[in-house]
Amino acid sequence: MRHARRPPPKKPTVRRRQRLRWFSRVCFILAALAFGYWGWDTFGTTHLARTQMAADKAAFIQTLPPANTAIGKPYSDLNRHPPPQVSLDHLAPGAGFALLHAPTLGIEPILIRQGTADPTALQALVHSGGAIHYPSTQPPGAIGNFALSAKRRGYGDTFRRIPDLNIGDTILIETADAWYTYTIIATQIVEPAEVWVINPNPFTPLNPNGTQTTDRRLITLQTSSGQTGSQWRATHRHITWGELTSWTRRER
Repeated sequence: MRHARRPPPKKPTVRRRQRLRWFSRVCFILAALAFGYWGWDTFGTTHLARTQMAADKAAFIQTLPPANTAIGKPYSDLNRHPPPQVSLDHLAPGAGFALLHAPTLGIEPILIRQGTADPTALQALVHSGGAIHYPSTQPPGAIGNFALSAKRRGYGDTFRRIPDLNIGDTILIETADAWYTYTIIATQIVEPAEVWVINPNPFTPLNPNGTQTTDRRLITLQTSSGQTGSQWRATHRHITWGELTSWTRRER
């Protein structure tokens, strides 16, 4: 019994080849645009933000009073020797008022800017580089929570290495009056909506009336993260908490 021969496959027509060619070109252009946008958002914005932050940081450093090269006496008994209070009421949004040093990471000091209660303006400040202070939280050294936020990738990569801090590591906050030493006590990855992380004391629940009192002097460092800690995703937030363990007066 003979089997019927299958007809040979039809060769693509000229019109079909043209369509395939144009489709390939469109896909290539779209891929190039997507890659270009990713490259700009990740690296281009970082270059611009770092340039701006370097200029702003240099200007802020010029405002700091001169200090002796000798390190002043550290005070660890915060009840007997409470640290000096930093007044931020007069600062405009975006103004620098302190530097963050992370000795174990070996990174350049990070300029800390005053934030704003306006969410849109706050996001713009985060994109300007540096670490942004939530104005609803306390200033450095004060009882309560001194909360900062910064980008991890893009717009300066400011907090790119902050998740590398381990429990027991220390960070320093330098102001015009003192150095504040915070020791890292906890880290956690949370959902973006979990705003409890900047409560006066994130480790205890709020009172029934929504208020909270504490005698702890904490710092919160917040940056973007993937659910498993990836620095290339921003679906979650990586939180690093520290507690003030000592302070040193800026000797002049």
